[in-house]
Amino acid sequence: MHYSVNYIQDHPLPTYAELDEMILSTKILASNLIEALGIPKGFKEDSYEYAYNMAKTEKTAYNTEVQLQCHFWQGTSNGPSRELFIGKERKSSIISVNHKRRTHYSSAFAPIMRVAELEMLRDEFFDISPEKASADHGVLKLKGKIASQCSNYWVRNGISLISDHTSEPSVKTTAKEAGYRNIRDKETFVWSRISTYRASTTISLNQHYMTEVDSRKLCVVNCNGKTGFPLNAKPMPLPKKCDPSYELYASKVLVVYPKKVESSDSEAEAISGFSFEDRYICIGETNGGERIVSCSTTPGRAVGGVNVKTKNKVLDTLDFSF
Repeated sequence: MHYSVNYIQDHPLPTYAELDEMILSTKILASNLIEALGIPKGFKEDSYEYAYNMAKTEKTAYNTEVQLQCHFWQGTSNGPSRELFIGKERKSSIISVNHKRRTHYSSAFAPIMRVAELEMLRDEFFDISPEKASADHGVLKLKGKIASQCSNYWVRNGISLISDHTSEPSVKTTAKEAGYRNIRDKETFVWSRISTYRASTTISLNQHYMTEVDSRKLCVVNCNGKTGFPLNAKPMPLPKKCDPSYELYASKVLVVYPKKVESSDSEAEAISGFSFEDRYICIGETNGGERIVSCSTTPGRAVGGVNVKTKNKVLDTLDFSF
């Protein structure tokens, strides 16, 4: 389980009313510190504007709402900029302050920053449904699998993951010019330049990824230079005369052909580097209890793959038949 999901489970958020009360008490703390430390007028307003802009910037560093929820609940370690020490009304008293005085300003800034974080949490990331959180969790899981299983830089960075608990998984692929290569005509021996294309794709996952794919360990497929990632897995009846202990699933799989994704001579060829295809996954066990998984284009081939692997005692692998 991703650390952010663990954190939210171990540190439940307060109610909305309790969160509002925390924001108010933190504002009062900031005001009291500013008054007690004798910090010049204007620092509080400038600090809040600066802190709120920093909190908004933090939103771009994370992939999912559940990560942002965790991030703003944990709090950041951001400190004040030197710009806050040289405002029009504060310049004369701050430009030559000693280290202790600067520490006072940092102490006053900390609760102001916390107010901005808690307001961001309250207004945008507080009320996340269990379905939305589960879909976000699936995105984090798949992101980790892609990062560990795709050695090709352009494939890893060409995949964007989003969560959408309101619809079925989907894949949308585009391509654009990414350079050129020189070719030589075999008859005239004249060199010419042709454009090359690189693909990128956006994958949408729903909340069922965790239960259908991750919990069943139907994660990564490698075969003949291609890599596949199942995005869902629906149980289906076993064929006749099949071992009743087997499990059979219909699955939508993202199939990746790295060579086409990285560089192709046409936009259409580059787009074909990512495809969203129907597959069938069968799970079984050997007599010794080893888990066997097979993935293919038909239910019969998927079951046959488990039969062959069981006979040969091939351990927990997931193979495609293209």
